[in-house]
Amino acid sequence: MTDNCRFAVFGVLAGAFALAGCGADAGGESASQTKEALTVSCDIGLSYSGGTWKEKAFANVNSACPSTTTFGFGDPSDIPIMFDNNEIATYGTTASGDRLGRFFIDRDRSRGWNTGDTFTRFMPSPLTTDQPFVMKLVPKHLVGSTCQGPSGLQIAVSVVGVKRGSTWYIDGNNNGTWDGTSQCDITGSFGTASDIPTPIGGMIGSSGGISGSSLVWNFDADGSLNWSGAPPDYSLTAFGTDTMRPFSDASSQTMGAQNGADVYLDKNGDLVWSGTPTDIGVSGYLTSSSWRFVGWWTNTIVQ
Repeated sequence: MTDNCRFAVFGVLAGAFALAGCGADAGGESASQTKEALTVSCDIGLSYSGGTWKEKAFANVNSACPSTTTFGFGDPSDIPIMFDNNEIATYGTTASGDRLGRFFIDRDRSRGWNTGDTFTRFMPSPLTTDQPFVMKLVPKHLVGSTCQGPSGLQIAVSVVGVKRGSTWYIDGNNNGTWDGTSQCDITGSFGTASDIPTPIGGMIGSSGGISGSSLVWNFDADGSLNWSGAPPDYSLTAFGTDTMRPFSDASSQTMGAQNGADVYLDKNGDLVWSGTPTDIGVSGYLTSSSWRFVGWWTNTIVQ
């Protein structure tokens, strides 16, 4: 037995389970070469219709990207939301089953309701017209306050909230319920009553207004949780048209617009439509206009 083979056998006995350098030739050449690991990034969208979710890659350019999957989570009347780190959630809009005003969050990312998932009612007296959202709570939201936020809030934390009219109620202490500003929850006034809440990262934002044929997006860039004028806040018309439904995704921290079955996403996060492939635009991505696009995430697969 050669020295190389003695070393390899010792490695197996030690638990290494690798026979390197034990080729049949006297030179100790390996009989096979190690295959380098390859990574594939798959951009995957999630949509919702009547209690059913659909998860589908935007462009299945590699066989490693997953095929379309469907699963049930939520009630047909619920509003779907992306929470954080690929967590899905829904918000109850009906009193039936005591769902009104509750956030149902898939904490274990199992794509199904399990023990450990949460279902807290945020506002003590919810209204059917309340609009739910998820945003990043950041330190600048607490400037001048005696509150330190969740665990001292050194980094951004995803929290829930609702927009009621033009007033925003934000779960500043991150316990899932509205306790009032004396208990470190936060409120602000931004947008109009008819606007759709579209926060991105640590900026609250709203959209739904129209300028000519363009969607109007407004963002609270200075973190005051109120409209301070532009600048310092943003008022933008460079993404989407008057026929599109605006949305934002707390998980990917991007905005987007849906036009029937077509989906457009600001993938690079510059708040304007940059065209594909910089941004994502897929005609006919959804099965039909009855499906509501919710958000997207990137799945990195090692082959």
